Amino acid sequence: MQPSSDSSETEQFTLPRGILRALLNRRTFRISLFCLVCLVTLTSLFYAVEDWRGKQAWEKFKSAWEARGEGFDAQAVIPKPVPPEKNFAMTPFLAPLLDYQYAGQPSWVIWRDSNAVARAQEIGVVHSTAGKNLPYWQIWARGAFTDLTELQTQYRASTNFPSTTQSQGPARDILTALSKYDSVFTELRRASTLPYSVFPVHYDEGDSALAVHLAVLKHLSDVLLIRAVAYLATEQTTGALADLELVFYLAESVKSEPLLISQLVRNRILETAMQPVWEGLAKHQWTAPQLEQLQTRLASIQLFEDYGKTMRGERAFGNQLAVRLRAGNFSTPNLVGRDVHFSRTEPDHTLALIAKIAPRGWIYQNQLLLNKIYAEKTLPAIDAARHRVYVGLCKEAVESPELAQPGVFNRLARLFFPALANVAPKFAHGQTVTDLAMLACALERYRIAEDQYPEKLGSLVPRFIASIPADVINGEPLKYRRTYDGQFVLYSVGWNEKDDQGEIALSESKSFVDYDAGDCVWRPCGWAGISEGIKLAGQ
Repeated sequence: MQPSSDSSETEQFTLPRGILRALLNRRTFRISLFCLVCLVTLTSLFYAVEDWRGKQAWEKFKSAWEARGEGFDAQAVIPKPVPPEKNFAMTPFLAPLLDYQYAGQPSWVIWRDSNAVARAQEIGVVHSTAGKNLPYWQIWARGAFTDLTELQTQYRASTNFPSTTQSQGPARDILTALSKYDSVFTELRRASTLPYSVFPVHYDEGDSALAVHLAVLKHLSDVLLIRAVAYLATEQTTGALADLELVFYLAESVKSEPLLISQLVRNRILETAMQPVWEGLAKHQWTAPQLEQLQTRLASIQLFEDYGKTMRGERAFGNQLAVRLRAGNFSTPNLVGRDVHFSRTEPDHTLALIAKIAPRGWIYQNQLLLNKIYAEKTLPAIDAARHRVYVGLCKEAVESPELAQPGVFNRLARLFFPALANVAPKFAHGQTVTDLAMLACALERYRIAEDQYPEKLGSLVPRFIASIPADVINGEPLKYRRTYDGQFVLYSVGWNEKDDQGEIALSESKSFVDYDAGDCVWRPCGWAGISEGIKLAGQ
């Protein structure tokens, strides 16, 4: 039986189809290989172009600003070493705080004298039964005095502080308890006469550098301020002034540090120091010579002079971060959430991803935008020479459209902002409060001499003050008026740039002053509970 013609044809073409399939597979492979080579070539070309483009843009920007005298690395702002024997920071109580090294991992810190570090960190104020720190500082802005009774209760209940069998009254019980630290303060007072104060921060460690000295300085200041208030309560103004002077010195001991956290702690210490200054003025306890001494000290505090250095320091550490990312170091503390002296809100995982897979030129583009915002908006926001802060530039820095737009070139800037947007307001408020306190001392000296406050601030010049500082917010004269009861209201228009007629704004809980609304006000006596001068924020 013969096979059908269809079967013969099928058998005829079986072999050719196999050969064709093999040929097609080879062709497909060659085409795929060619496409892959093209893709790799195009990708390499893309990376090369992006790397070149990003680097060129950054170097052009950097060269232009260096020609204006700007420096973009940390060495431009890091304080120079000073002789240890002339350095306040090297006094035995403080020297061990930064004498450490890392071992293996960034979290493995070994101090040369861990016991000394522990003793220094032990100093601090007591805690209330609610777990909150005492006292509640800055209540002077609401016209409130320090509650020594609550402090007395906590100190007498603690076994860590000396006390007498019978209570001597709140102030004296507190002074007895805090006598525990007399030797420490004696040492610090002696060291404060040295010509330099430069803490040996490990700047070479970048983000990993510890700043444990800042917490110790803050706690020391809190204890001194409690003592100052207690001294005032027992009419010991000499002791109160001595403790205040040491507090001011502790704050200024870190003024050379180009770290944002250092300047924020400095600012915090200075602002809390206003509580005993205000209480002594409110009760007319300071003598004319003491007021003159306080006024001179307050006049020497110029926070704006250190703003530029601080921002350049933050910028330099941001540039260090960019360099590490381009080098393939993705385990930087800022990206894993362990920040030591930066004020970041949260790690940016997108930035880490860009650093891992994107062209290095994109990191350059990120670095360019970060430095551009610093140069054009953040640094000019405060002019130390003119004693001014420019609120509009501060707002522009955080509201920059480059930050709001989705993209891959703004991730580094978004890591630094908007946290840095709060820096200029803090500097502005700290300097304003310092200026108001200085003028309040001059006004009190006038009252002692003339038995009344002046009609105008100009009457203080030149006998009680060389010149009247302008409002840092708008450059206009600070507002001043005498009140119906012979007192006065002295104020700045505040961050809202609006004259609220000397009214402060309180938070909704009425527990804190809202410095973003209302005026920044200094009154010579307590007015808690009086409607005049107080309003709720947002009303």
